[in-house]
Amino acid sequence: MRRALRIGTRGSPLALAQAEAVAAELRRKTPGLRTALVPIRTSGDEKRSGRPRYGGGRASPGPAARGAFVREIERALAAGRVDAAVHSLKDLPVELPPGLEIAAVPAREDARDCLVLRSGARFPIGARIGTGSRRRAIQLRLAWPNVRTLPISGNIGTRLRKIASGVVDGAVLAMAGLIRFGLIRRVLAGKAAGSGGGEGSEGGRGESGGRRAAGIVMGASAIAAGIGRKLRRYGAGGGSPRSGTFRHEGAEFRWFALPFSVMLPAPGQGALAVEIRSDDGWARAAVGKADCREASLAVAAERSALRAIGGGCGLPMGAYGRFIRSGKVRGGPRRMALDGFLMPRRGGPRRARVSGIVADAESAEALGRRLADALRSGGRLFDAGGGRSLLKAR
Repeated sequence: MRRALRIGTRGSPLALAQAEAVAAELRRKTPGLRTALVPIRTSGDEKRSGRPRYGGGRASPGPAARGAFVREIERALAAGRVDAAVHSLKDLPVELPPGLEIAAVPAREDARDCLVLRSGARFPIGARIGTGSRRRAIQLRLAWPNVRTLPISGNIGTRLRKIASGVVDGAVLAMAGLIRFGLIRRVLAGKAAGSGGGEGSEGGRGESGGRRAAGIVMGASAIAAGIGRKLRRYGAGGGSPRSGTFRHEGAEFRWFALPFSVMLPAPGQGALAVEIRSDDGWARAAVGKADCREASLAVAAERSALRAIGGGCGLPMGAYGRFIRSGKVRGGPRRMALDGFLMPRRGGPRRARVSGIVADAESAEALGRRLADALRSGGRLFDAGGGRSLLKAR
């Protein structure tokens, strides 16, 4: 019998849960396949105890810095100590080491960012919101200028404890992480799409429910009312974000999913990547069955834009690609809309949207380069004084 497929992963609870989910999918699609998770501690894990800071510190990592969370795993993969590696795609640098390749991008989880507040915390005036990401901090302050952002670091559990203890009033976290951690149910495109388990509960009725959805969320609390009004003002589809509550370690939290009109995610956010050695045909055959074509092409476009902007420059950038209806025959080429956000070193923050027919990785990457060109050439400049154009992409 062939040995088990050894899967390298970080050792955090979230990383282990993500890797096991991929392993379970591989076992389901390949009867008889055995898998074994191999936890590996990375230099990024070692550095998380350091004090975070913006402006080049560890808590606002550009793609080069994010390599700290995969470097040791890739070394183990290249050395043959593991057969595959599961990464959060947003942690994976756009340039891979020679001899390694991404063999699969499984179906993507919700890519949105999520505002998590301590129950009873005020928002937005005077609220202290923690985030280690300049991309998140800048977009949050554009939407709510009265918010104070503070750099924090750590895994999900650590950040929630900082919220519960009053170090900050809230934090911006990835929806995908909260779902995979089992704290909230899965919410895709404003609709429930199954249960993520855990202690979480949902509120609201989606982003596109107009006055009805807004009324439901606004009735939840005064905080939700303020958030709902702000999001409607900034072109959030006429409704309010999905929201709900969950409990963790005895503390209660309220969460609000931020629509892409307010905050664009990091390229690849919500997606996982399964990396293998390029010369390992057995691993490629086993791992390739987990690939989701739509997710793979979307993140290819996003990462292409990041690469074209300068993958190691550390500029705060967001990108999100999605396929849209175009009347094409099912299974044929489809049109992708690709949104981008950039905070250049000079000038104000920019946002742009491009779209085009995407049939393969080459056309997806070409679309990403078009987005980078649009952002570099100015995109749509944000109006720091407010107004509908503030966060509305063209």
